[in-house]
Amino acid sequence: MLNQKGSAAIMAIGVMIVLGLFAVAILPMVTNEVKFSKINSDAIEAQFAAEAGAKRAISAFNKQATDWSWLNSTQNLIKNVSNKTYVVTVNPVPVGSPSPGTYTVVSIGTVNGVSRKVAVEVTVSGGGKLNDGQGANSLIFDKAIFAGANLSLDQHANITGSIAANGTIFVDKHSTITGNKEENAGISPLPSYGSGGKFDPALYNKGAAFPWPSGGKYTLSQPLYYVSDNLTINKNTLLDVTTANGTTIIYVKGNVVIDQNVDIASGDNILLIAAGSVAISQNLNKNNSSYGNLVIVAQGNNNADKAVLIEQNTNITGGVYANGSIAIAQNADIAYSQEVINAFTLPGSGTGGVSVTWQ
Repeated sequence: MLNQKGSAAIMAIGVMIVLGLFAVAILPMVTNEVKFSKINSDAIEAQFAAEAGAKRAISAFNKQATDWSWLNSTQNLIKNVSNKTYVVTVNPVPVGSPSPGTYTVVSIGTVNGVSRKVAVEVTVSGGGKLNDGQGANSLIFDKAIFAGANLSLDQHANITGSIAANGTIFVDKHSTITGNKEENAGISPLPSYGSGGKFDPALYNKGAAFPWPSGGKYTLSQPLYYVSDNLTINKNTLLDVTTANGTTIIYVKGNVVIDQNVDIASGDNILLIAAGSVAISQNLNKNNSSYGNLVIVAQGNNNADKAVLIEQNTNITGGVYANGSIAIAQNADIAYSQEVINAFTLPGSGTGGVSVTWQ
């Protein structure tokens, strides 16, 4: 019996020794696995930080930014978090608004001492050229108004910027235009709304349903809205964009009617794309001293006399573009804004378009 107890004790000690040796052997492996897992996690976050820095630079090019003081200095990926950063360099360094040319963007992201780098080539073209990938190449979005057919400006219509039409242009003697006037311009029209075009419905039909007004206000909280038929915006209402950047796109597969006394909240940017026509009743943006911005892109259709009809006492800062005819009524003020155009990824926005190649 004593011999059996002694044997059991010896066996237990032996098992403990083996387990101890195994633990000693595996501990460095476990430690290294944890260490490598942490490094791998940091590397992924560092890659994300590097890409975030590069995208900030690309956004600055698209917006024709003039402040590049943040380059070549450490930027926090997350506010007040100092161990997740990126540093961006651009060669050549833009001076003010970027001139046409090719720029190399290098962004280095660092998280807990682990760094990753991304490089991007940014090409800025000149002249506000439109290129939808289907051969269309024209000067459209650098103008306050472009009509693919005829354009008429009634008395006391005031246009800040240039206008162009592929047909005739009628300007009442009491109306003013600060920029150039191009009649029978022969400019390539807007891209097709058909399959594959820049404004293909397939690109937009996953947008949110357009909301019903509440308390005299449309609250536009989504970056993209899609309307599969016609859209009427009720009179005496406010369009209030509540997205993070105050910008939204409304895509309408049919026609659009904006009833009288509608305002856009101050500082907001709206891109209205219509596969049909757009008719704006009187007093748009006339009820407040400060109002938001609007870009209209209308294909027009065979049933519409005018692709865009803007009635009297209307204020628009942004631009108006259509493949068909455009009629602007009396006392309408339309001011071109490159900044508003650049708020959207319109073909030809920026200094003429920004193409990006990730290396």
